[in-house]
Amino acid sequence: PRNGQITIIPEGDNQFRYAKYSIDDTMKKGPILGVILKMEYPPILGPFQYHARKWSHYSHTVRDDGQTPADCVKAEFWSIYSVTEELEDEADRVFENYAHTQCKNMLYQARPAAVKYYYRNIIKSPKSDAFACAKLLTFQQYMLCMPDWFTKPARESICTFWCSDEFLKKRRIEQGSRKKNPNGAQNRGGSRPLEAKFGPEKATIINTYCCMKSGVKNCDSSGNAGPIPSEQAQQLVDDYNAALQEKYPDNWQEQPLDGQMAYDVGGGLSHGRLAIGDGAVKKGPIIDSAKASEIRPSTSRSYQNLFRRYEEEVQNNRRLTQQNAVLTRHVKRTDRLLERDTGDGSSHASAYLDNNSDGH
Repeated sequence: PRNGQITIIPEGDNQFRYAKYSIDDTMKKGPILGVILKMEYPPILGPFQYHARKWSHYSHTVRDDGQTPADCVKAEFWSIYSVTEELEDEADRVFENYAHTQCKNMLYQARPAAVKYYYRNIIKSPKSDAFACAKLLTFQQYMLCMPDWFTKPARESICTFWCSDEFLKKRRIEQGSRKKNPNGAQNRGGSRPLEAKFGPEKATIINTYCCMKSGVKNCDSSGNAGPIPSEQAQQLVDDYNAALQEKYPDNWQEQPLDGQMAYDVGGGLSHGRLAIGDGAVKKGPIIDSAKASEIRPSTSRSYQNLFRRYEEEVQNNRRLTQQNAVLTRHVKRTDRLLERDTGDGSSHASAYLDNNSDGH
């Protein structure tokens, strides 16, 4: 690449894509930024002596050269990658969101990585990722396994945090939320392994979403997703594809992600996120459009379908109730006629008998 830099293009709210350069696996943007974030991880912060827990904390300290850790991260990243001049402001906006996501993922992975290190290198009994995510260690055990990119004061702070009531309570709440959702589907894999194995044409947002929900290991030989165990996720994909076919009947499979359609099908922004393709499209214009039209999809398309069936059942029940009322009135009227006829017949018979008795 020119000047030794790789040209990238900001995409959506927190993603970049390569402009032209064909790059190998060692230069992926996510891993590169992750390495830089670790290299520039801040020392212990502030008078309260806390560790950096999010990207914004990289701006809380100033070094002797007048630079914050955030400044150093940006300088290093943009020494590797570049954007055209007209996209610089947009790239800065997207980078902030991108760094926030990468920092969050990096710190989330630090605890399971420490657990795996403890069992692999100290206990000599390697464990799986699932085990590491579920397992809790003691403060002393965590301290034996912390990576070098944490400074010693930061290690003590984060190990204390992992053993704190605050962390454990948050963890229980998140676990409870997952258990309450019977259709919850974990994200397993992503676009990078898909692109590396099957090519960029299989790393589309929709196929990536399907493969993440089914598991990249379950893809077929062509890079298509396997069965999605979550009924909710599968219904979401089906609804999106149906809406896409309705809008683009001739070439719906060739369409890029339609952010407005993802917004409508997914029922808006649940927890501030699009159900499909969050980060790959700009949410600002979608929200502005919804406000301007005063249309706020409060439910997903699948829920709307369910609600429509419910309304049909209500109307059907109302019709049956009306028919039942008519039949009830008819039966009552028939009963009254029978009672009247029976009463008249008895009176005539009595009068006849009385007349005959007078003749004898």
